[in-house]
Amino acid sequence: MSSAMGTSCLSTATLGAAPLSDVVTMLPLRRPVSPYTRGTVLLRSPDGKLIPYEPGGRATDYVFDIVFSPPGKGKSVLLQTLNLGTILSAGGTAMPFVAIIDIGFSSSGLISLLKESLPTDKRHLAAYHRLKNNKNYSINPFDTQLGFRYPVENERAYLTNLLLSLATPAGQDAPYDGMAGLVGAVVNEMYRWRADDEANAQPNVYQPGWDKEVDSALQRYNVALPEQPLWWDVVDRLFEAGAIHAAGLAQRYAVPILSDAISTAHQSNVQDLYHGTSIQGSGETLLQAFTRMINASLEEFRMLGDVTKFDIGEARVCSLDLQDVAPQGGAAEARQTGIMYMLARHVLVHHWWLDDKMPEDSPVLYRRHHEKRIAELKELPKRICYDEVHRTPASVASGVRRQIWRDAREGRKWAVQVAVASQILADFDSEMVKLATGVWVLGIGLSVDAVDEVVKKFDLGATAKYVVQHRLTGPTEAGAPLLLVLGATEARYVQYLVNTLGPLELWALSTDPVDVAVRTRLYEKVDPCVARRLLAASFPGGSAKREVDRRKAVRSERGTNNLDTEGSVLDELAAELLGRVA
Repeated sequence: MSSAMGTSCLSTATLGAAPLSDVVTMLPLRRPVSPYTRGTVLLRSPDGKLIPYEPGGRATDYVFDIVFSPPGKGKSVLLQTLNLGTILSAGGTAMPFVAIIDIGFSSSGLISLLKESLPTDKRHLAAYHRLKNNKNYSINPFDTQLGFRYPVENERAYLTNLLLSLATPAGQDAPYDGMAGLVGAVVNEMYRWRADDEANAQPNVYQPGWDKEVDSALQRYNVALPEQPLWWDVVDRLFEAGAIHAAGLAQRYAVPILSDAISTAHQSNVQDLYHGTSIQGSGETLLQAFTRMINASLEEFRMLGDVTKFDIGEARVCSLDLQDVAPQGGAAEARQTGIMYMLARHVLVHHWWLDDKMPEDSPVLYRRHHEKRIAELKELPKRICYDEVHRTPASVASGVRRQIWRDAREGRKWAVQVAVASQILADFDSEMVKLATGVWVLGIGLSVDAVDEVVKKFDLGATAKYVVQHRLTGPTEAGAPLLLVLGATEARYVQYLVNTLGPLELWALSTDPVDVAVRTRLYEKVDPCVARRLLAASFPGGSAKREVDRRKAVRSERGTNNLDTEGSVLDELAAELLGRVA
C-alpha cells in the first residue's frame, strides 16, 4: 500500500522496535573508509561507497606503486586512471610531469583525452610517440644539462648503468668482472676528452651547415664567434644572446656520443688501468670485449649512434610506445627491450633529477637559468610509469631493474612518484616490495599455487587471500575489482575495491581490441572528443564488445560467408554511430 501513488504519505507498516542484535548487524560499523579525506581518483567499495584516493597524497612520504595483473584484468586502465589522477591533483598551478614507458598503445587514449581538454595553444603539453630504431629517432644518452660540460650525479649513474647493459652479453645476467670499473673510467674520460676547459682534450669543432636552426640563430642574433670556434663556444654565445633553444640544439654537437666510448677506452688514462686485464676462461681482454660489444650496439641500435634528433619538446605528459623497438623472443630480444626502456627513461625524465645544489656546480653563466628551472620543477608533481616490465626479465635486462630500484629509492628527494606494472609476479623482487608504498593486485594466473604466491609475496591475511582467490574476476560493467594494499606491515590499509569510471573515461582509456577498433574508426572520421561522446551515449558501459559479438552471431546464423566478418561488423557499427552525428 505504501508503494501505491497517492494512497498515503505515511508508512502503512506496523511500527515496532527491532532487537538490538539485529540493529547492530545493520549499522555501518565495518564499512571501508579511505585514509584520504579527498582525492582525484574515486574508487568504490563493493557496496557502492566512494573511496577517494590521491596519487602522491600525504598518506605516505613518497610513492612507489606496484601493479600486478594478468592480461585482461584492467591493469592498463588502472595505470592511466592513476596517471590522470596525478594530472588533476588539487592545488596545482601548472600541469604536472607524467612520463609513461609502455609497449603498445594503451596510454594513447589518455594523451588524446588530455589534448582535447587543453586549450589549442597548450595541446603540445601532452604527447604520444612511437619510437623507431633509426637515425631519425636518434637519442644521445650522453646529453647534459644546458651549459654543463659533465653530467650530474644521477646522470652519471644512469650512463654507467646503460653502458653496463650494452657491455653485458645477451643471456648473461651480469657483466664481466671488472667491467663496472672500466665503464666508470670510460664515462669520466669521455666528458673530459670533449670538454673545452681541460688540458690535452679534443672538444668538437663547430661545423656550419650541421644544424640549420643553429646557423640561423647565429645570424639572427648577430653572434660573434672566435676564429676557430668550438661547439661549446656556440652554446655559450647563443645563451648569452638569449637564444636558449638554439643553445640547447648546439650543445648536442658538443657533448660526447656513444662511438666516443670506443676511442676513449683506448686513451692512455684508461689503457694504463685495464691494459692486459683478461676475461676469465677466455683469451679476450676486458678492453677488447668492451670494444666489441659497443661496436655491436652501434650496429644493432641505430638510434644510439648519433647526436640527438628526437626529443619530446615542451611536453609535460608524454608517453613513449616501444612496440616497434622492443621485440619478443629470447635473451637477445629481452636485452634490446631493456636498453630501449633505459633510453626512453632518459628522454622523458633526465631533467627531473636536479637538486638545489646543482646550480652551484654549473658554469656561472647558466646559474640563474638552472635556479629558475629547479624552482619550477620542485613545485610540480612528477610521476614515471614503467608498464609491461615483464618484457625485461632480470636475468637478461638487469639494468632496467637497477634503474627502477634507484628511482624508487631516490624519488622522494625529487618528489618523483614511481609506478611499475607487470604480468609476472616474480618481477617484483623483495627489495621492490619493501620499498612499495602501494600494491595493486587485479588478478592472478591460472596456476594452482598462484594464490599462495601472491599471499606470500605481499604478506596478505586470510580475508585478503579470499578476495584474491574469489573476487578478482576482471572488468565488468560495474568496474574492475582490485585489492589495494597501502603502507608497511605495521600500519597497513588493505581493501577490496572497484575501479569504476564514467563512460567518457572508459572509452578514452579502453584497451580491449574490439573497442579500440571501433574507437579508431570514429577517430578517423570525426574529432576524438565528439567520437567519445558518441560512444559514451551509445554504450555507457564503456564497451561495444557485446553488441559486436551479437551481430557476428546473427551473421553466422544466417550463413553469411564473409572472411572478414568482424571487420565488416565494426565498419557497419561505426557507420551507424557516425550517422547520428549528422
